[in-house]
Amino acid sequence: MALEFPINPVDGQTYQPIGLPQVYTYGQGKWSVSYVASSATSASYATSASYVDIVGDGITVNYSGAQIQLTGSGGGGSTPNLQAVTDVGSTTTNAVTINNSLIQGNQNIANGAYSHVEGQQNIAEGAYSHAEGIVTTAIGTFSHAEGAGTTAVGFVSHVEGEYSVANGNYSHVEGRYSVTNGYYAHAEGGNTQANGTYSHAEGGGTQATGEYSHAEGYQGVATGWASHVEGYLNAVNGDYSHAEGMFNLVNGDWAHAEGFSIQVDANYAHGQGYWNIPITEVGAFAHGNGTSEFNKRNLVYFGGPGNDVVQITGSLITNGNVSFEHILAHDYNSDAEAAAGGIPVGGLYQKNGAIYIRRS
Repeated sequence: MALEFPINPVDGQTYQPIGLPQVYTYGQGKWSVSYVASSATSASYATSASYVDIVGDGITVNYSGAQIQLTGSGGGGSTPNLQAVTDVGSTTTNAVTINNSLIQGNQNIANGAYSHVEGQQNIAEGAYSHAEGIVTTAIGTFSHAEGAGTTAVGFVSHVEGEYSVANGNYSHVEGRYSVTNGYYAHAEGGNTQANGTYSHAEGGGTQATGEYSHAEGYQGVATGWASHVEGYLNAVNGDYSHAEGMFNLVNGDWAHAEGFSIQVDANYAHGQGYWNIPITEVGAFAHGNGTSEFNKRNLVYFGGPGNDVVQITGSLITNGNVSFEHILAHDYNSDAEAAAGGIPVGGLYQKNGAIYIRRS
């Protein structure tokens, strides 16, 4: 049944609903309720409960069994008439149902339908959204913001930590000053950004810009589609590529760089070591052994498809036998014959079992 409280009550005024054990007494801006013992009900109640005064009229309190429902009409806010409900006493079996938004704390705003806000200076704008902590904002529908200064903008987004923002729909941010702009993206750590769809950034100052990309470590950038960067100040621009170590750069697709200041510009190529000569040949391999940005070199270089060349800069020391079986087919009497046979300057040929180097 509906309870119809008197409008503009005065201190000391009482109200008892017909057929119910409750007796309400108004005083100091609120209604206090006491219960008259009755054998007609088996429900148990606290010995006393109080409700703060309500703003405006149109409040209805519905009693059904062991449940009290408070609803309001009129006004324009998410809780137009009900300011607060306080149930005091040592024991209660009552349930309180609020049929719109709920505000707890200080200087909070819950404008979204069925939203919930708690803490201090928080805002729940989105429908079914939740904001808690201090100065958090949940804008997206079904969004959740918690911590300090966080904002959840995206649909079904979640942000936690400090001053982080979840802009992407279905995205998740945790940590400090981190941001997601991509749908289904995830950013965690400090100053990380997950901008690509389905991207993931973690660590410190990392950026995952490419779709399905992953950046971890410190200030690494993964721009390529489905690329991966890890370590310290590495960058991957190629699709499906990977860089690890320190100061490495991969521009080629399906390429890999590891070590220190390794640069791979070609597709399907691999570089490792220190300060290599940038790889520009598709499918090539290089092991760098440079000493600085101004003294780059490759200790070993393997050519790509169709380039049957292995370059060694330095000495080759072996502890076993060295075989030159291919030279046996190149039997020439002079450099001129060797040149006619396709041996380049500096190439090897043999004469009666002796190995020669073509010099001219």
